[in-house]
Amino acid sequence: MSHLFLTASIAQKLWKYFASCAGIDIEDRNLMQTIKCWWYAEASNKLQIVMRAIPALIMWGLWKRRNQIKHERHTSFEGLVHQVEKNLQLMVRMKSTDIKVTGRSGLDIVKILGAHKPRIYHHIVQWKLPEARLLKCNTDGASKGNPGESAYGFCFRDSNGDLIHAQAKRIGFATDIEAEARAIHAALQFSKEEGWQDMEIETTKNIIQRIWRIPWEIAKMIDVIIREVQQQQVTIKHIYREGNQMADYLANVAMNQEGMHTFRPFTELPRIGKCIINNDKAQIPNIRIKTKQIKSHERSAVGI
Repeated sequence: MSHLFLTASIAQKLWKYFASCAGIDIEDRNLMQTIKCWWYAEASNKLQIVMRAIPALIMWGLWKRRNQIKHERHTSFEGLVHQVEKNLQLMVRMKSTDIKVTGRSGLDIVKILGAHKPRIYHHIVQWKLPEARLLKCNTDGASKGNPGESAYGFCFRDSNGDLIHAQAKRIGFATDIEAEARAIHAALQFSKEEGWQDMEIETTKNIIQRIWRIPWEIAKMIDVIIREVQQQQVTIKHIYREGNQMADYLANVAMNQEGMHTFRPFTELPRIGKCIINNDKAQIPNIRIKTKQIKSHERSAVGI
């Protein structure tokens, strides 16, 4: 194994080529030590991902060459270098669409990633007051570990931004998508009991429009949600987390405490919840900071 992946002459030549590109010393090291040199080399976050992948790409190339030789085919050293560099280019393109490395050598890729400084975009995200005579419900599901201990929260507010009802519950072991579905389902059941119609629901994961892949274990719940949405004349919209702070806060309250948590009048809310409600009511915006720009057609849906 060590001969194939490290001590064979072409393996040594391949390791040294890429080590020289990255400035790594691998002299007189066994295979495990060589891999650790790549894993623990000091590098920027972008470059570190590539550095940790290079040993696997080198060994994969050597393994493919060994199998090709058994079938009377041969890959030269230059061909091995090309294979590794091509896989590096594909990996960088998948991880960072804003970095152009197509056709670049291993040395160029290391230089580009080492010098890369991502552009930071900031967007204003605002919870908007619903239209007159409409109710707005914000929902959120949270999961520690995903899957892990989970909870959901939802709240209803009127066109003045005043709280009508807030509810949260810990649901045990689940995924974040399942917790989100439970939140929407619970909100719809509550509004049905109250006889409310003509409302809109805002959620960070619009599972109803199949933007997210639906796990089979909640498929039946999704079908129930879709029927209730149609019967109650409900509109479901996507909102970013920065504009969904109240529902997110409620889910985290339930995560830390057993049982159902209900806040009917505003005065029952904890201090942090009151602050969020007041900020939303005053239409105070939040800032979303990302390295990816929000597309223009998405802006109207998230309150920008």
